[in-house]
Amino acid sequence: MSLLSVPLSAQKFVGDWKGNLQIQGNKLPIVFHISEMEGQLTASMDSPDQGAFGISTDTCYVEEDQLTIKASAMMMTFTATLQADQLNGTFQQGMTQLPLKMERMTDAEGPAPRPQDPQPPFPYLREEVTFTNPAANIQLAGTLTLPKTDTPDQVLILISGSGPQDRNSEIKNHRPFLVWADHLSRRGIAVLRFDERGVGESEGEFSSATSQDFASDVQAAVDFLVHHEKFKNSSIGLLGHSEGGLVAPIVAQARPDQVDFLVLLAAPGVPIIDLMYEQNVKVAEGQGMVDPVKTMFLDQQKAIFDLISKTGDLSKEAIRDSIFSFYEQRNGGINLRENPQVKKAVDQFSSPWMRYFLAYDPQPVLQNLQVPVLAINGDKDTQVIAEQNIPGIEASLKKGGNNQLTTRIFPGLNHLFQSAETGQASEYAQIEETVNPAVLEYVSDWILSAE
Repeated sequence: MSLLSVPLSAQKFVGDWKGNLQIQGNKLPIVFHISEMEGQLTASMDSPDQGAFGISTDTCYVEEDQLTIKASAMMMTFTATLQADQLNGTFQQGMTQLPLKMERMTDAEGPAPRPQDPQPPFPYLREEVTFTNPAANIQLAGTLTLPKTDTPDQVLILISGSGPQDRNSEIKNHRPFLVWADHLSRRGIAVLRFDERGVGESEGEFSSATSQDFASDVQAAVDFLVHHEKFKNSSIGLLGHSEGGLVAPIVAQARPDQVDFLVLLAAPGVPIIDLMYEQNVKVAEGQGMVDPVKTMFLDQQKAIFDLISKTGDLSKEAIRDSIFSFYEQRNGGINLRENPQVKKAVDQFSSPWMRYFLAYDPQPVLQNLQVPVLAINGDKDTQVIAEQNIPGIEASLKKGGNNQLTTRIFPGLNHLFQSAETGQASEYAQIEETVNPAVLEYVSDWILSAE
């Protein structure tokens, strides 16, 4: 069926549209992709700053020159009229209604430059390296930056947070590990950063890996440094961000004679299921949810987290069936096995990583650490809440008899340690700053004095 079977009034809406939702003074970019398929309009949605792309919608139609897009799984409806090649409409999610103006996207639009990205010439050496994880039978690839000295006093391994990350830990067109490596190496600290398994030039499969598998990869990185001729007399440290701050203590516990210090950036200090609940409270607040939508959202998230954390040794099929049943019971018994949004949620929650992650409690491992630890957060972090997790880390180390802890909560900084207005993830891409310079200096000063 040709495009001409779609009414002329509807053809004008076909294309890619961008706009910003204004939520408590914060901009949340939204993109709609509207196309024609077999005589019908279809639409998908992106929320780039939340890392969500290709979100399916149920319906997309034009009636009396008004466009309507619905995604029932999100309780979302967007209605708009076309005026001077601009969509003027209303975005509704649950009981919340927000105005949303959208304009056509152009092919020339691209990511903004990041002023902290280092540029050559560099006052340090850079080497592309590979090393093997024999436990997983994979080769990992990364970059080693070395000060121009024969034997650096410290060498640091950078460990990134959740999701498939390259050696720069790229997120929202920011490359925080590139910035960290540049700063630390300028201060005389050697740095190893590497692509996670299955990412970039590293072998392996990311989708089936858990935090324990990532710890195994970091242990291979430790072995690489231990046997490297330049680091025979160097202290080895681990810097972990977010989930990387969960992985780093696992490695330090496994290699107590080889890991000499830890830097934990926005790291978990309480059971993950408790952390995730508080994270969702912040998400609900940031999206402007009001009761009863907020209460329903938080209750559902808590219930699904409880379910996943208790799946134990169930088969993947049994877990998937349990999750489908959970959503169907929450929606009046409707069969949701073919619902795209529900299937996506089931895939996410039944993954090996999510099952391991939600059942994990970092406190027993933290209690076993006997090395110097620096733990820092931003007070606007909405993903790893500072007032929940810094005290958790402190209590665990104290319980284990480790008094070598330094903590600091930086005012005005978010999860990435950027200067932020609200701290919501939707801001990450909009902020030019990749890592606040005061944080870079504070961490490097601590490392240089940690001997």
